Amino acid sequence: MRRRSMNRANASWLGIAVLTLMSTTGCEVISKVDRSDLDQGTGGASPTTSSSSSSSSSGSMAECTEATVDADCPAPENECLVRTCEAGKCGTAPAAQGTPVSTDVPGDCQVTYCDGEGAPTTQNDDMDMPNDGLECTTDACDNGTPTHTPVAEGTGCGAGGTLFCDAAGACVGCLIDADCGQPADDCSAPVCTAGSCETSFTQIGTPTTNQTAGDCQEEQCDGLGGTKVVTQSSDINDDNNACTADSCSGSTPAHANLPSGTTCTDGGLGKTCNGAGACVECLTAADCTSKVCVAQACAAPACDDGVQNDVETDVDCGGGTCSACANGQNCTQNDDCTSTVCATGVCAASLCADNRVTGNEGCDDGNTTPGDGCSATCAVETGYECVGEPSVCTVSCGDSGLDPNETCDDGNTTPGDGCSATCAIEPGYSCSGTPSVCVISCGEGTITGSEACDDGNLVNGDGCSDTCSIEPGWDCTGAPSMCGPVCGDTVIVGGETCDDGNANSGDCCSSACQLEAGCEVEPNDTDATANAYADVFLNDKVKALIEPSFDIDYFSFVVPAGQNGEIAIESMDGPLGSTCANLEVDTNVTVYDSSLNVLGVNDDISGSDYCSILTVPALTPGTYYIEVTSSPFVPDATFDYTMQAVLTLGTCSSGTIEAGETCDDGNLDNGDGCSSSCAIEPGYQCTGVPSMCTDDDECMLGTHDCVAGATCVNTPGSYICQCPSPLGGDGRSSGMGCASGIYYAFDGSGATVPNLAVTPPLNAPNATIVGGQTQGGVGKCSTALNGVGGTSDTNYVDTNWPTYLNGSWTVSFWTANMVPPAGVNPDYIFGDFTAGTFRCFTGGIAGNNNILLRGAGMTDVLLTAAANVAPTMSTFVYDATLNNIKGYINGVLAQTVAQAGPLSFTTSTGTLKVGAYTSTVPAFTNGAQMDEFRIYFRALDATEVADLWNNPACTP
Repeated sequence: MRRRSMNRANASWLGIAVLTLMSTTGCEVISKVDRSDLDQGTGGASPTTSSSSSSSSSGSMAECTEATVDADCPAPENECLVRTCEAGKCGTAPAAQGTPVSTDVPGDCQVTYCDGEGAPTTQNDDMDMPNDGLECTTDACDNGTPTHTPVAEGTGCGAGGTLFCDAAGACVGCLIDADCGQPADDCSAPVCTAGSCETSFTQIGTPTTNQTAGDCQEEQCDGLGGTKVVTQSSDINDDNNACTADSCSGSTPAHANLPSGTTCTDGGLGKTCNGAGACVECLTAADCTSKVCVAQACAAPACDDGVQNDVETDVDCGGGTCSACANGQNCTQNDDCTSTVCATGVCAASLCADNRVTGNEGCDDGNTTPGDGCSATCAVETGYECVGEPSVCTVSCGDSGLDPNETCDDGNTTPGDGCSATCAIEPGYSCSGTPSVCVISCGEGTITGSEACDDGNLVNGDGCSDTCSIEPGWDCTGAPSMCGPVCGDTVIVGGETCDDGNANSGDCCSSACQLEAGCEVEPNDTDATANAYADVFLNDKVKALIEPSFDIDYFSFVVPAGQNGEIAIESMDGPLGSTCANLEVDTNVTVYDSSLNVLGVNDDISGSDYCSILTVPALTPGTYYIEVTSSPFVPDATFDYTMQAVLTLGTCSSGTIEAGETCDDGNLDNGDGCSSSCAIEPGYQCTGVPSMCTDDDECMLGTHDCVAGATCVNTPGSYICQCPSPLGGDGRSSGMGCASGIYYAFDGSGATVPNLAVTPPLNAPNATIVGGQTQGGVGKCSTALNGVGGTSDTNYVDTNWPTYLNGSWTVSFWTANMVPPAGVNPDYIFGDFTAGTFRCFTGGIAGNNNILLRGAGMTDVLLTAAANVAPTMSTFVYDATLNNIKGYINGVLAQTVAQAGPLSFTTSTGTLKVGAYTSTVPAFTNGAQMDEFRIYFRALDATEVADLWNNPACTP
């Protein structure tokens, strides 16, 4: 314990009288005092002599002989005497009573001081507290005696109070076992021994709590704090199979199959073991009442199970549920037999002429006389119908009723009208209805009645239709009809590849109606169906038609890899290729690249020549399209034309400017003024061969578009406009200029989006504005942007701003319902939305309920649980000085992510998009919402970020 401060208030100091004797002779040392020389009349303790208690032991006295000050005298024998020099003689005087002495021991409950008579004295001082240096004792004084009383047992001590005071006042590691913590496992436990925590091992063989039921093993403690596994035959695994015997084979569970025929039950139909460990319904047919055991299961009686069961009179027949039995099989009644004759329990053959219609008999009139309608074999004769037993037969054909043996009955027996005398349909006819109505039939190969052809089938498109009429564009002769296409009738059929309405060759469609070389092939009305020019041209020319009126013709050509090209195109009148002297043959020619960007267009060669001509140079490797249309001034009619297209190819890096090149500096490097496709790069001028290219200094030339206040800085091939601090942006009048930031409030009907700089157009036809947002809604400010699903640009605002983040910046926004459905990957929130560029998204690799900020050269910043259904404010702050990004959720710092190097995200075009966008369907169909999107061109501090959450300004 810490010792209490000593109170010395009761110790007073006595003044020490020092007499200085002035003598010219100094002090002389006297070996022995001659008391006769002393003044005996003063009494008491003279200043020049020591008291009896202080001088009795000195035995000598110094005489001042060479000095006149006390310091020249010898030191006294103790601290309670002070030396004196009087009248040239050295002596001592008692120190004042209470004068402290150096031999006083602090903390011993006593105090030592001078008694005023030249000697030290000691007395009790309970304020002179002792200190034994122990945390677990209370230090005190008891009548001059130090005491060290132990504090209450269990009092915390040691660093952080993690140890315990014991009854003896010592600071120990523990008092009881519980002070040493909980057991780490079943086989060891912490115990307290003599104030220290030790580990006690559980007795060997003690089972642990970590057991796997039914594995024929038991985990036990090994007595050394570890575990061991032993075989336990009683730990049997029950496989819940009534047809196996469960046991342990050593440490392995065993399930031996019970013998076949052992009675069992599986809760269903099973009742006997099959010897393979399964409880089945039957092993033999005798186990089933149906006498049918299939795959060890009893089957219901069936008429094809091969046994007599149920009500069958014989195997699989009779009884009314199965088919009738054959002759010789058992029966109980006539209906059990196919012969309908059951004689003495056995099916017998039917007998013709017994007046009963049995077996295969169609009739039985009691005789075997033919010609009476029922033949000698009891079959109904043609033209008759028979009924009853014995059968009564009458003539049936011609009664207008369609009897079983008749295919027609037109009410007469006259042949040649389609229905014969025996009521059969005659060749070349078809009959229907009652009485039958017969008409000439198509498709039998015979031309009858009103048929114009009959090719023996009912297939359309072969010249003879399914109604036996000649189809347009065909000619048919003979029977069966032979049909072929008619060339020159404008109808393309059969093997014709064209039909221009004439049989002349040389007009792209030959006299045999086959396409001629050097002609377009329809359809070629779009870039997707364009004719490859190399496939259709002849002698660099192709003949084509604007047909029907205002038809469009597309032709494609390719500039090979490693080369450049120049295309020269000219249209001419008609297949002969003359000038276009009037508007009736006025063409318009356009050249597109593979993205359908216009590279060149021409309407008229001159005021009197309405043909088209143009040359497109500097074509890089790729696919291109030539579009030929009629001029809007052409009358509503069709016309033919000839087009000549000559593609000249050159090789870039040859050092010579060839076809398709605007420069050639002898290399394929980009960024040196002459590109890898030998085109002059923007911001450069190239001259000479090989080309020498110099950078245009837009800043010096004054051709830049920096806004007022921005500084123009020239760069190779371009320039940048630096905004003055603290403003940011691209500094361009054609871009976002200079501003303190970007702000989208998403307030109003959707037509107006407030912004600090200017108001860009809203390009989000499905991203509606949601009204009524309050403190509980997204952004806490009025309305919000609502994403209602979809892909492409239907769910976000296209700001038309470039992504321009240089130096420090802050991005802050509110979101709600930003939980993408399963399978959506990813769902973008803002950015360029292009891999490797600046973007922010949720879902996908970010994971649902997270927001991930990613960019080229950036270390990802992930905000966890930032895309909740509830409104959430996410803020990213990049400090260019510290080179880190801080991520905040609802105004509270969530994490700080260091960056490898300075970050800069700059695009020259309007690519920044804000909202909700996905490249995978379904999109945000749950109504993802965004509000209060802000970009600051500086790093906000923590207080400013918190204010955005706690005190939303609802203004820029």
